[in-house]
Amino acid sequence: MQTTMYLLYLLTLYARMKQRVCLWKVLLWTQMLISAIVPSVVAFVSDEQLQVNHPPTFLKSFYFVELSENNNIGDLVLQVTTRDVNWNDTLTYTLATGSADFTIDSNGQIRAKKAFDREATSSYEFAVEVSDGIDRPFTVQATVRVQISDVNDNKPNFRNTPYTYSVTLPENSNTSVEVLTVEATDADVGTNSFIQYRIVDGDADGSFKISLYGGTITLEKSLDYESKPNGYVLRVQATDLGAVPLSSIVSVNVHIADVDDQGPKFSQPLYSASVNEDLSIGFSVLTVSAFDQDKGSGQNHAVSYSIKSGNVGSAFELDPMTGELRVKNTLDREKKQGSYSLIVEASELGSNHPPASAKVDIVVLDVNDNPPVFPKHRYSVGLPENAQAGVVVTRVTAEDNDVDATNKLLKYEFNPPSDSKRPFLIDTERGDIILKSPVDYESGITSYTVQVTATNLLPPQASDTVTVVVKVVDINDNNPVFQSNVFAGNQDEGTAAHTFIVKALASDADSGTFGKLTYSIVAGNDGDRFEINSTTAAISNKKILDREEQDSYTLTVQAEDAGPHRRVAQATVNIVVNDINDNAPIFTDKSVTVNVDENNRINAQVASISATDADSGTNSALTYSISAGDTLNAFQITDPSKGIVTSRISLDYEKTKTYSLKIAVRDGGSNGGKADTATLIVNVVNQNDNAPVFTSSSYNFSVYENQINGVVGSVSATDADGSSFKFGKVSYRLYGHYSARFNIDSTTGQITTAELIDREDKFGDVYSLLVVAEDNAATQRRRTIETVTIHILDQNDNSPTFSSPSYSASISEESLHPDFLTVAATDPDKGTSGKVTYSIVTGNDDSLFSINAETGSLSATTKPDREGLGDRYTLTIKASDGGSPAKTDTATVAISIRDINDNNPVFDLLTYRSTVNENDAIGNEVVRVRATEKDVGLSATITYSITAGSPSTRKFSVDTGTGSITTRGTIDYESDPHFYTLTVTATDGMGRQGNCSVVVEITDYNDNAPTFTRSVYTTSIPENLPTLSFVLSVSAIDKDASSINSAVGYSILAGADDVFTIDSATGNISVLTPPDYEVKKFYSLDVQAQDQASPASARQTGVSRVEITITDVNDNTPTFGGSYFFNVAESATVGVLVGVVSASDLDDPSVDENGVVKYTLTGSNADDFSIGSSTGHIAVAQSLDYEARSSYELTAIATDGGGLTSSSSVKISVIDVNDNSPKFTQINYSVDIDENLPRGHTVVQVGPWFRDVGETVGYGSVRCPRMKKTRSNKSRIV
Repeated sequence: MQTTMYLLYLLTLYARMKQRVCLWKVLLWTQMLISAIVPSVVAFVSDEQLQVNHPPTFLKSFYFVELSENNNIGDLVLQVTTRDVNWNDTLTYTLATGSADFTIDSNGQIRAKKAFDREATSSYEFAVEVSDGIDRPFTVQATVRVQISDVNDNKPNFRNTPYTYSVTLPENSNTSVEVLTVEATDADVGTNSFIQYRIVDGDADGSFKISLYGGTITLEKSLDYESKPNGYVLRVQATDLGAVPLSSIVSVNVHIADVDDQGPKFSQPLYSASVNEDLSIGFSVLTVSAFDQDKGSGQNHAVSYSIKSGNVGSAFELDPMTGELRVKNTLDREKKQGSYSLIVEASELGSNHPPASAKVDIVVLDVNDNPPVFPKHRYSVGLPENAQAGVVVTRVTAEDNDVDATNKLLKYEFNPPSDSKRPFLIDTERGDIILKSPVDYESGITSYTVQVTATNLLPPQASDTVTVVVKVVDINDNNPVFQSNVFAGNQDEGTAAHTFIVKALASDADSGTFGKLTYSIVAGNDGDRFEINSTTAAISNKKILDREEQDSYTLTVQAEDAGPHRRVAQATVNIVVNDINDNAPIFTDKSVTVNVDENNRINAQVASISATDADSGTNSALTYSISAGDTLNAFQITDPSKGIVTSRISLDYEKTKTYSLKIAVRDGGSNGGKADTATLIVNVVNQNDNAPVFTSSSYNFSVYENQINGVVGSVSATDADGSSFKFGKVSYRLYGHYSARFNIDSTTGQITTAELIDREDKFGDVYSLLVVAEDNAATQRRRTIETVTIHILDQNDNSPTFSSPSYSASISEESLHPDFLTVAATDPDKGTSGKVTYSIVTGNDDSLFSINAETGSLSATTKPDREGLGDRYTLTIKASDGGSPAKTDTATVAISIRDINDNNPVFDLLTYRSTVNENDAIGNEVVRVRATEKDVGLSATITYSITAGSPSTRKFSVDTGTGSITTRGTIDYESDPHFYTLTVTATDGMGRQGNCSVVVEITDYNDNAPTFTRSVYTTSIPENLPTLSFVLSVSAIDKDASSINSAVGYSILAGADDVFTIDSATGNISVLTPPDYEVKKFYSLDVQAQDQASPASARQTGVSRVEITITDVNDNTPTFGGSYFFNVAESATVGVLVGVVSASDLDDPSVDENGVVKYTLTGSNADDFSIGSSTGHIAVAQSLDYEARSSYELTAIATDGGGLTSSSSVKISVIDVNDNSPKFTQINYSVDIDENLPRGHTVVQVGPWFRDVGETVGYGSVRCPRMKKTRSNKSRIV
């Protein structure tokens, strides 16, 4: 019982592990086990006991899980696990409120229903419930928290919108100054939200630095408005620290404000010019240009020019205002200077900046103002007569004082230029007189006189002429010349010494001692056998000559002239020693024996004997003859000069065995010559000269095949030499290609078979052999050959045999093919046994084929279809002979059905569609088309081509093999069609075709920058134009066709000075601040047009210049500097200048009348004076009289051209001059006085009188001095 319970426990435990095992199966197993182990005990467990319900439980009450955002829908989030002791319960999982973004399945797997965004919701918390499946189910819960972890899916965002910062810095800002701070934020968290800042573009010179984490931009290097007038556009990148970093970029526009920190600067440090020396005074050489390096508005000053140094002889003058450099004094390249190096200065007016300097290098160019001159009027030169053509005789050189090499260029010519008798040429550039042809002193012309003219190549072509005398100098220039290169002479041997042989004469064209010759033998006179007369050139023998010792001599004779450098010539003298007959002929052998075979050939050589003779010529010419012994006239000497003995007849050993002949030889000397004799013994040698003879002229035998040693037949032959000689005995042998198949008895001549012979084998049924009958001579046996024909009789022993065990044929589909192949079997047997018939055994399942039983010819009786029935058949053909029983053979025939081009290529699609961006590179693949073909072989080889297109196919090409369509020309969205429809044709190897359409859409690329309709716009507006007044409109066109790429926005880059503004949409420029002509008269605006392509980095721009001229308006009245006080002497004549009044008008008088001031005078007696209406000069108009009027108070009125006026007080004081004599008040004075009046007592007053201003008053009185009666007069004029 305990064992049973233990088993029950184990089974229960197993069931708990395997929850799906049905409880009744567990009970059944348990009962079976109990019955097996304890048969007598059967226990039952009731269903009620097993169905007690227990609630399920979660393994955890709280689940926490992290899930990355941007997950995939359906990703597993969490697996919850429960326990239930009731194994038959079905558990159901559900999610409570707050879990709408999740699902749970029956296994407790919680999955995501969407992709989460941490930035929207960072965590979820909800309840998960599980219920068992009983009628009264238990439900339990657990809490699930899902934390969404961050993924770096947000890039930093700059706070400014749009992404642009702007700041202005003076160019003299200190380094390290803080420019500005950019700030970006990142919606991610953790390191994904940490931001680093970098300047990624626009700071090529490293002028700025940005703090890595703070975003603060500081100045690193000094700024310079002049080098960067447009400032900097920095591209600042904010990058987060995510594993895959994300970034954004903002533009920071740093404008640089100009300050007056630059002095003047020349446009170039060095100016250079070249002027002709004959320039007139006042000629403009060049213009130097300097400018104030400050480029900003209000900082640019005018410049004044001057020459500081280098102006030797005041050759030049410099206009101080324009910088024009002119010729001041005459130049002379030869007498003065060839070059000047001036230092010019530019000073900035109204500024303390030091002047700028530049160097001006002026080269004075030479003009052709000097003629050529020869240093001498006559040249004399010697020319050796042996000078070679081309040698320079002399050089004449003229001098030209011009400096320039081209002005010094001269041309040298003979005068007159041509003379056929003149043997000279002249080098027209160098003046070299060159020998054209050799001169010869001996010709009689010993000197030549020529005139040479040197002429300037450049106009005016001045010239000079010189005389050149060339004297020909005689030299030893001729070699001796023999009358012949080779002389010949002869002399008989034995002639007495000193006998003349030959004369070798030479001549010398030179005259005098140069032509006197001396002769000598210089070679070949071995043994001193010859001598020559040194004057006459006669050669004789010095010794007696012997021809047999030496038959000829070759001497070298030399002729030598008497010149200082002696010239020689040599000639050859050949001397032959003539022979005399002083030697007899002698046989080499006195007796000669030879053996000659009988039956020799007639005229065959028998022997050759020879003799020699020391003489020569006819004296040594030998003649041979047979003088005795030839009684049968059997021999002859055909050529008497050679000593060759030949046979006249064919010798016969049996008739004569030996001959003894006498041979004589005689030379050709006079008186019959000299002679000698010799003996010739001829022995005749016996020969085998008879062959065996067959008894029959031919033999024919027959024998059955397949026999060994079968008797064929016998042959017989005899030899005429007879049995007494060994030559008469005959033996037999067979000869021929098949002789090895037979034997012959060498003695009897009987022929038998040597092997089994098969009539049907390759050797056939007839054999033709040669039988040889041969004598038994030791050498050169004689033989006779006869033909033996052997016929092999047939037996039926062969089966038919096909010519090949297998055959193959190829036929085209869709056609009938009669007799397309013939199979052949042969049977070597004869008669009915060798007759063959044919039949198809296997492989003809479709009954496509038939065979002719007699000929073996195969035919296709039905049209084959390669694509429908197959492309290959294998037939078995049987060949049977007529024997009984019949013998057979089989062969296979492989028949391939050859494809014919009966199918068109078919494309995968009828229409292909693709897009091409106009910026795509040439050769980019647009689309790949594909066609297939049911045929095979060449028919299945498909070639692609573009056969039509609307509007054109020139923009595309197709790879003929792959079907890849690529661009082959530049595509322009703006000028080309936006759609192309191509017809692509697939052509198979046999010409059948299929077509498809390819529609290509062209998409726009921002490849065109906006282009202004004008490069420069110009207009003029009056000053004080009200704000927002229209100035002009600029217009730019962007050739891009798409709306966004062609949309244009306008802006002013520079030059507006806050006076003008532009409408970004229309390009209308209007007034922002009223312009003031007196402040600035001209504006040059840089206007930019930018398209609106996306992204902004792809945008393109165009720039134009707008030039606005401000015209003057009469908005300023003339202004005097104050009141004026003048003095004028009363004696001043009419026209004398009293003073000058001046009023200034800020309006520009150079433009219009608004700034032109006119002057008038008003006031009491204003007519006494005049005023220059334009100059303001006040002058005396009428005579002045101090005594009449000593001062004037007038008003000067200034009126501009627009009618505005102002006035100033003018006070003029008249200065008195001594223009009046003193005058008493009365003509006579009478007074009575008492006598004895005291001294000094006034008697009478006679004044005062009229006087000029400034004179001392004088009084006249009569006084009584010293109490005497007296009268005194006193007057004083001051």
